[in-house]
Amino acid sequence: MQAQDVKNVFCMKGGQGESSYLKNSKAQVLDEVADTRSPAYNKGKVFVQGSSEEIGAAFRRQFQSDMARFLRCRAAELKPGGAMFLVFVGCPSSAGPTDQGRSFNLLGTMFEESWRDLVDEGLIDGGSMDSFNIPSYAATLEEFREAVDADGSFAVNRLEHVMGSRLAVADDPHDRCVVGRRVANNQRSIFGPLVEAHISRALADKLFVRMERRTRELADELGDEMGVHFHIVCSLSLV
Repeated sequence: MQAQDVKNVFCMKGGQGESSYLKNSKAQVLDEVADTRSPAYNKGKVFVQGSSEEIGAAFRRQFQSDMARFLRCRAAELKPGGAMFLVFVGCPSSAGPTDQGRSFNLLGTMFEESWRDLVDEGLIDGGSMDSFNIPSYAATLEEFREAVDADGSFAVNRLEHVMGSRLAVADDPHDRCVVGRRVANNQRSIFGPLVEAHISRALADKLFVRMERRTRELADELGDEMGVHFHIVCSLSLV
């Protein structure tokens, strides 16, 4: 593997510098979804799930741009004939850009309602929620293949959907408190740095406490839906 410029190494912790997870994740959200003058303004929401067609199209364009850059970088690293195995969160082929699947709908709803709790309690204003968006998009198999074909550097050896498993809980999977804590901690491990940078660590603590409470209320439903969650699994070879 060739030596990489440190600016292209995106670490998963912290929020400082050009290479931080925070900085580069924030850069993945198009400005138009946080622009009050844009038809793609994602007012009152923080996910693409359930948003308007304009917002879905904006997230889809960002996915295409991100995948193009990802594949271009991997092509520069691999030797001819080299292969890579990838797993992505996906959604059914019949789904549109704003239909990210039932489990995403549940998670997104709980997350957004937790943000609204902070607004309703006067801890943040509505603009703080409106200007925050999660840089996440679950693509279809067709969208993924389109991105690979457009790049032209890789041959698809295998590409398929794999169903997820039930929510992994080491203790009693029917213990609502355990499930609530597990889901809230999982979401914070992924999105926590982004939330903290936007509203402060103290308010992020309050947000995820509220999400844990909401998860407890929907623990059984969420556990069942995680079992029908799609993942894209693929094997690519550099041509």
